[in-house]
Amino acid sequence: MTLILNAWALDFALRHLEEGDGGEDRKTDSEFIPEDYWDKMGKLFKAMSHEATKFSMAFSSEPCPKGEALVSLVSSMEKSVLAFVSVFYGLPKSQGLHLWRSTQRAVIQVLEDLCSLVKVVIEFGAGTQDQLKSTGMVWEDADLFPSLPKDNKEAISAQAKSNLSLVADALTEIEEAADSDSPMDEMLLGLDGISEENDDTWSEDDKTLLAPCLGLIKVTKTLIKKTEHAARKNGQCVTQGQIQELDDVGEVISRLSPSVDDFILSLYPPLDRSNMQEHANQLFTLHGKLLDLLRKSHFTTEDDEKWVNFLFKANNHNWEKIQKEAVNVT
Repeated sequence: MTLILNAWALDFALRHLEEGDGGEDRKTDSEFIPEDYWDKMGKLFKAMSHEATKFSMAFSSEPCPKGEALVSLVSSMEKSVLAFVSVFYGLPKSQGLHLWRSTQRAVIQVLEDLCSLVKVVIEFGAGTQDQLKSTGMVWEDADLFPSLPKDNKEAISAQAKSNLSLVADALTEIEEAADSDSPMDEMLLGLDGISEENDDTWSEDDKTLLAPCLGLIKVTKTLIKKTEHAARKNGQCVTQGQIQELDDVGEVISRLSPSVDDFILSLYPPLDRSNMQEHANQLFTLHGKLLDLLRKSHFTTEDDEKWVNFLFKANNHNWEKIQKEAVNVT
């Protein structure tokens, strides 16, 4: 019963973190001291790892802890979890929403895996392979702390790199399909009951249209890459205005990868040109929003104006070509 209550308490803490935004900041910017905050969080990440180790060792074999020993073990874990969550909420969202969300995700991951460890012991007993695996996952979560973003600039950089990887993979996939005469063949090969004859191929007009579509996605890739580099090199988190600029840029970047995915799906045959144009327009518009933000941002220099202007022209050029070729059906 004690372990079940412990698992319930961990679940409750997780739901609170996942469903809420923390409400009002518990500290103002004037009260917030970054060095002190991250020092406390680092110690608490280690404490979570220690609690997982202590718990797993106690349940490494029969007989399992009972009575006061079990109560003491569970109480120690719950106190550490309470301190972990409490200190997390000491991070003001005014330090950057992307920083706040990045830290929130890291805290949630630790608690999810710690909760999983307790549930594994409840369900399968002591000393199982699943228990060792769950313990290792908590260790890995805690070991990630040094690499976590510690300000909004680092949070935006990490987010941009993640989105860049996704966009690059998606671009490679559609480019490989475009080089193939029948992009659906790989999906059909080896499937029982599927005819090898396949009408879902690109027409010559479709292939002509693909060129500016791929060009638009290449604009996405380059735009994210250049933005990440400029923000990492010149971004500042001193004033509220600078932090907000980074958040605004990050918000657009977070929408680019899903937009690219939707756009690419609309390109596969049979190609619905109206649907394709709708998704192309969404991506074109997001590019425009990000470029406008970059023109006004504190972290773009005169040297950056060259690539900003180049990508602005490339974005317009590809969109105009898409509109022209979309109606050019022979």
